[in-house]
Amino acid sequence: MDKGVKIGLAAVLVIALALMVAVHRAKQGPLAPILSWAQEPSIKTLTQLPALPDISLLTQLLKPKGEIAQAVVDTKLSTYPAKPSIPLRAGKHRTTGIFSSFEPRPDQVEKIAPHYELFLLNALRADLVPIIKKHNGSAKVFMYLASSLTTVANLLDAGSVDSENTDWILKNHPDWLLKGTDGEPIRGTSWSAKYWPDPGNKEWRDFFVRKVNQLLKATGGGWDGMLLDEFLATYTGHTAPYVGGSGRQVNYPSDAAFQNVQLEFLKDVAPRLSVPLVPNVDSPVLAPNGPAFNPEFFTNVQQAAGGAEAEVFVLHAPNQDGLLEKEMVEVYLERARKTPSGKIMMLGTPTADLEGHVGRTLYAYFTYLLVAAPGRSIYWSFKEGDSSVPHFWYREFDLDLGQPQGEMQTVGDLWRRDFADAMVVVNPNRQAAQFTFTGSYFDVWGQIIPSPLDLGPNSGALFLKKRLAVPNPPVLNEVK
Repeated sequence: MDKGVKIGLAAVLVIALALMVAVHRAKQGPLAPILSWAQEPSIKTLTQLPALPDISLLTQLLKPKGEIAQAVVDTKLSTYPAKPSIPLRAGKHRTTGIFSSFEPRPDQVEKIAPHYELFLLNALRADLVPIIKKHNGSAKVFMYLASSLTTVANLLDAGSVDSENTDWILKNHPDWLLKGTDGEPIRGTSWSAKYWPDPGNKEWRDFFVRKVNQLLKATGGGWDGMLLDEFLATYTGHTAPYVGGSGRQVNYPSDAAFQNVQLEFLKDVAPRLSVPLVPNVDSPVLAPNGPAFNPEFFTNVQQAAGGAEAEVFVLHAPNQDGLLEKEMVEVYLERARKTPSGKIMMLGTPTADLEGHVGRTLYAYFTYLLVAAPGRSIYWSFKEGDSSVPHFWYREFDLDLGQPQGEMQTVGDLWRRDFADAMVVVNPNRQAAQFTFTGSYFDVWGQIIPSPLDLGPNSGALFLKKRLAVPNPPVLNEVK
């Protein structure tokens, strides 16, 4: 047998084995057996995640990704409540993705629409805006736009609106782009060649405003805002692999210089756009002890624009290694509390794998409750492996906790916040901890919570003042 054929067959076998493992994992689900408080520290939940569809290996190999995604979405939507819990909610929820990697059916969109306060879509999915607003009159829908310029962008950046595209800019206005030491525009890679505009160039700013307003109008004009992704906050941020790995730019010599010009860019363009602009601020600016640490820049961005997004909240991966340190989470919570009046903050928690992860989701959700309030425009989302696939619905989202009673408090190494009818306690540490309290509280299963309560590493708990009556209770699970 030819050596190349052998290598090809080996590769097919490896891929097939990986797919079978993935399917088996999806069928098993991430749920652990029922435990009690006395057995070991854990997060209790009302949520029973369904197994993903039984997708054959042949189907996974031969069917388009979109068809498989639709089957997954149907399963996930089966967990959603018959009536949306928005009127009961302590905070606000955003959908997880931009619906770009599959074509959702109208009935799927109709079912998703009532359950979220904010939606994020690719400009190519403008057809979904009226469907969402028909089934949720209070919903806000934002368009996704990238800061970078790609040569095959499909309406994901300002260089793809019309014939004055990225190639046109390279030919006619290379001075609008950040340069490297060789005097040429720095170039990275994404799904195509990738370039970075100079935020200090006045002509580029005017072009950006004109093209973005044109795009908003051409796609129906029903948008309520725009998320500007890849809004970098460090002068070397363009070199990071996750944003394309371009060469180093020489236009701005320091983080401070680059941050100043980014703020000037926002102050110039934001008032001239027809909708609020919400940049996704590069996470190193919020990382304690890092060379770029400057959390005030985040708040300055919120003030100059319509708000800001922090895409990495509590964790950046579903495993233990992906958990953020307590100091990092504290910075995010402080920025949330300092969000200026009338401005938006988006908190994104990636990623929980395609089949979801109850423990990680609820840890992130409980931490979000420390700053959530019905009157605050702080939107939280929990992503899964494909950010275009809406997450499972967790029954804890439907609980009426009552109005928040002040801000979060620090109790030893733990965080606590009181609501009119509940209390949330979070252990943000890598070690288990105990929480001692007075008074009587019930868990989500209606059981009395003992004091002191053991909380596992990176976990939390809801303390309810009234016993929760759950009609037709599901099979209950407890997740470590």
